Amino acid sequence: MFYFICGTESRELKYLEILDDIKKKNPGIQEFAFDVALKEDDKFFEKLNFNSIFGGKEILVLKRAEKLGNIEEVLTLVSNVEMDSKYVIIDFHTEGSKKNDKLFTLLDEIGKKTETKVIKTEEDEKNLSNYVKENLKTDTKETQRLLSLIGENPFKVKNEVEKIKSFLGDEPYDFEKIKSMISVQKEYFIYECVEKTIKGEIFEVMEYLKKTKEYMGFLYSMYGEVETLLKLLELEDEGFRLRGDYNSFKSEYEKIKKYFYVNKRPAHPYAVFNKYKNLKKFSRKKLRRLSYKCWEIEKDIKTGRLPMDIGVEALVMEVNR
Repeated sequence: MFYFICGTESRELKYLEILDDIKKKNPGIQEFAFDVALKEDDKFFEKLNFNSIFGGKEILVLKRAEKLGNIEEVLTLVSNVEMDSKYVIIDFHTEGSKKNDKLFTLLDEIGKKTETKVIKTEEDEKNLSNYVKENLKTDTKETQRLLSLIGENPFKVKNEVEKIKSFLGDEPYDFEKIKSMISVQKEYFIYECVEKTIKGEIFEVMEYLKKTKEYMGFLYSMYGEVETLLKLLELEDEGFRLRGDYNSFKSEYEKIKKYFYVNKRPAHPYAVFNKYKNLKKFSRKKLRRLSYKCWEIEKDIKTGRLPMDIGVEALVMEVNR
């Protein structure tokens, strides 16, 4: 059986689903994965053309095949291999099929002589949202909330969803129940501290910071919040229409997401859209003052002129002044 999985980042979810399905149907099957980015394609072809005398079934995966300069030639070679005892999966990143007409025509031809499945994925956010909804039975708002916290890396999304399912068992999804066990626990509590600071609920924030000593984490998070709000105002000045409903914002976000990267990936659009509620709390002048204050406190802490706790507590008070 030959699988060709192509599309954007969320294609990895399909890859994982196919792997799980093959392994369930073939307990104990061996899996061999090769990555073109690590120059392992030669090892893939060597394994592809080798038939074990023991006759066991195996899974062969070639990841990031788009990095090969001769993908059509590769597919032709794959199609001529005896696959009775093999499941062959080729992973191929593409933003769409318009530039790959020749490729998909070839895949159609291969399908006439080899059992083939071509899986195309696009719209990362929609695919990830659907995956979360189907597995956790969440509504759109809760789905967006969860994805904004755990990010959009398909492997991480799958792992977190499986962990949550295992934790909840037959109980319905409840964010309050699962927030203490997702992998972003610390980051989420810091995020909550920033939100509470903006709302004026500073007693709980002070208590949390004294208990955890997460002063620098809070400082960087507040600094990032202020810079994001300023960036949204600047983008509006440039003519981007960012206020309104979430769907309207998402269409504009595609044009500006390069300004909102987190861990080398664009931030989830809902996470950025959700910042607008905080814009109502500040004038542009105050945001600029807070940005300078964050920079000044960070500098004074790093140079030893100011203790972390005093500096960050002063920032909390400044936000609410």
